Amino acid sequence: MYFVRMYKASDWDNSDTYNVDVYSDFDVKHYQMSGTNGYLQFVKEEPHYFAQCPANIFTLPDEKSIFDCIMGLQDAANELLRDEIDDYSAFCDAYLALVGVDADAEDVASMKANRVLVLPEGADARWVTKSANDAQVENILKRVHEAIYRIAACPDFSSESFIGGVSSGIAIQYRLTGMETRAGKIEALMKKALQRRIEIICGIASLKLGEEVFREIEITFKRNIPEDLTSTINIINSLKGTVSDATLLAQLPFITDVNAELEAVQEQKMTNIELYSFGTPGAANEEEGTEE
Repeated sequence: MYFVRMYKASDWDNSDTYNVDVYSDFDVKHYQMSGTNGYLQFVKEEPHYFAQCPANIFTLPDEKSIFDCIMGLQDAANELLRDEIDDYSAFCDAYLALVGVDADAEDVASMKANRVLVLPEGADARWVTKSANDAQVENILKRVHEAIYRIAACPDFSSESFIGGVSSGIAIQYRLTGMETRAGKIEALMKKALQRRIEIICGIASLKLGEEVFREIEITFKRNIPEDLTSTINIINSLKGTVSDATLLAQLPFITDVNAELEAVQEQKMTNIELYSFGTPGAANEEEGTEE
């Protein structure tokens, strides 16, 4: 496996020099190129002290991102909103039509300055505006927004249907199924890439960490989604005695280290026992009798 890194560096005479680094599993070769049409010149070769080529590739489950899929709809929504703003601006700066009025520029300027219209009998004045169908535009925008969220497999967290209709953790999970599925695919690929990065870092010979140290590092992803702790706690209480305490504690999202939490619980129990024994009537007399 080879990895090529190319970056631009400006010299003191403002000439553009491109540095090219070619990484292999054992070393890195440095080249230089003057300008975009220049020739590569070998500079030096040196080891990179990694056990493999230090290149890590992060991929997505699909060739296109979510933004690529909804970009056309997003542009359409922006165009509709822009047209609405332009129509409103034109409405605020509309033309005034004077029908049956014999007025020159000076008369019009005088009426505008005095904010008074002097119309002869039978004359009329009306604004020339564009009739806009706001209901139709709002309907189109609503359909575009719904299509964006549907294609992106993401619920609209600000909509009344999501805020008012969700009351339990099961309902929240059901509405987030599509987004959770896509996030799970991305998480699997990200975890694989991060594990390889950790393996590369731990493979530096100068650190002397050993070959299997990277396997002891655990990567945990945390979803930034609302959770129904009440339902989770009720399920945990109903499973006490059937499932181990470690498994039950692992279901709580705010506990990151189950073993440390079990040790803390055990220490707290021992502390409570000591405090209870110290405060029990007759405990002090028993201690004095033992000393005698």
